[in-house]
Amino acid sequence: MVISLILIITPVMVFGTGLTYPSIKASSRENGVNSELPFFAAYLTTMAYGGVPPERIIEKVAELKIFKAIREEARRIMRDIRVFGLDPLSAIERNAYQHPSRRYREFMLGYVTTVRTGGDVLHYLELRTQDLFRAVSYTHLRAHETSLHLVC
Repeated sequence: MVISLILIITPVMVFGTGLTYPSIKASSRENGVNSELPFFAAYLTTMAYGGVPPERIIEKVAELKIFKAIREEARRIMRDIRVFGLDPLSAIERNAYQHPSRRYREFMLGYVTTVRTGGDVLHYLELRTQDLFRAVSYTHLRAHETSLHLVC
């Protein structure tokens, strides 16, 4: 009786794990990038002010140890450039389209669009970096207010 129950439950659990694993990985990827995005945006802005081209910035980020999640995205972009022969902007665009984070996608696609149309990249990066930090600040403020309401 117990053995037959185990034989029935085990495949169901394995199947369920197989179904949920991709969404867990995507959620982890999204959360990691969202937590690092404002700081990456500040880094990108600083490097762009220095006149560093996009491909070199991505190479640098792929080597940095301070960004864990963004570093993985940079490595994916560099793979697309080196292995698949994409130009840097197309590789960034491809990565952004496939990314589960809406914030990351909007930021990177906006960057690509600004570069391609000849817009003011530095101005775009400054504004978006400020927006990202404001969003983080607002999120922390809301969490603080919520915790105060729970205590009272």
